[in-house]
Amino acid sequence: MSDRFERLFTLEAPLYSKGCPVIVSAGALLKDTQTGKLLAQLKYQNISAKTIKALSVSITALDIAGRVLQEDIDHSYLDLSAARDEMFGQKSAVYLPEDSRGFTVRITEAVFDDKQLWSAASGSVWALFPAQKEISNLLNSDDL
Repeated sequence: MSDRFERLFTLEAPLYSKGCPVIVSAGALLKDTQTGKLLAQLKYQNISAKTIKALSVSITALDIAGRVLQEDIDHSYLDLSAARDEMFGQKSAVYLPEDSRGFTVRITEAVFDDKQLWSAASGSVWALFPAQKEISNLLNSDDL
């Protein structure tokens, strides 16, 4: 990131929702110091065996106190070809209101290369992906 952008907020990640073919790997709220505009930059990872062609997300802009600023901003990432484990989205910006100081994101829909569609269930919960545990901490024997 060059001196042009100032980081105002970093999304706690990785985020996952049960059954979703994508993980939200990273996210940041950046201020363009030349234009003064605020943008959300997000990075996703395909965890499905199928290639993803498009992804739709819903972003909620938050003020400094964490209150919702306005209606959700719907954004689509189109013309993708994201294979399993591939990262994408980090080169796209989603512009947010000037008084934003944070945001939440949830994936609403994914379209695969075979035209199959995945849609989020209403009320689906997005939470931090559990950290991987070392197997040595789970076993009672160092020999195993």
